[in-house]
Amino acid sequence: MDIPTQAFTTTASQRVLELKNEVQVAKAFNPDNDPFPTRLHTYTAVWDTGATHSMISTKVVEGVGLSPSGK
Repeated sequence: MDIPTQAFTTTASQRVLELKNEVQVAKAFNPDNDPFPTRLHTYTAVWDTGATHSMISTKVVEGVGLSPSGK
């Protein structure tokens, strides 16, 4: 199954220190068996630029029911 490329543009009227967008998160699913996730959760994302730290908040982990796959 070919999944189309998607992108976003964020604009601001002045210099900003964070890129924020509304996003939807779901548990992992196989689009070959189920083309749409069962439940989408909406959050505000702060995009990691690779400058310092990366994380997923406890709110997202618990809301979506994510399990760790490693450190």
